[in-house]
Amino acid sequence: MDAVLGLLGNNTERGGLASLISAFQENGLGDTVASWISTGQNLPISSEQLQAVLGNEQVQAIAQKLGLSAED
Repeated sequence: MDAVLGLLGNNTERGGLASLISAFQENGLGDTVASWISTGQNLPISSEQLQAVLGNEQVQAIAQKLGLSAED
């Protein structure tokens, strides 16, 4: 949870939730992220799509905090 909260924090480098949503939209995943923050079924996302939005460094950092490999 700390890793996810780090993405949503008010860190000016990351820009918080609005910046994260924009990143998904810019990568063609606006419908996907909208499904997660609205009611109804959540749309799936592939690991490749998530990596495209967050970047390799951020995925590695989250995986490390969770004790997982980036592939997991």
